[in-house]
Amino acid sequence: MTSPVTTEIVPLGDGTVDRTMCFFLGTAFDDEEPPAPNDSDVVQITTAEPITVYTRLKKTFQKYYGLASA
Repeated sequence: MTSPVTTEIVPLGDGTVDRTMCFFLGTAFDDEEPPAPNDSDVVQITTAEPITVYTRLKKTFQKYYGLASA
């Protein structure tokens, strides 16, 4: 899985949810079109506005990214 991934979860009236996951493609596609999806019924290419994300660093996250002190 790539990073970062944003997920929007919208509760539906029947007890289920509609889930949309957005994957960052990287700066390689800033000046060109990304590849077309294999299944356009499931995968869509969209451009999102910039967002600010806040998170807290948990020990497992710090250890995974090499941020934890030994």
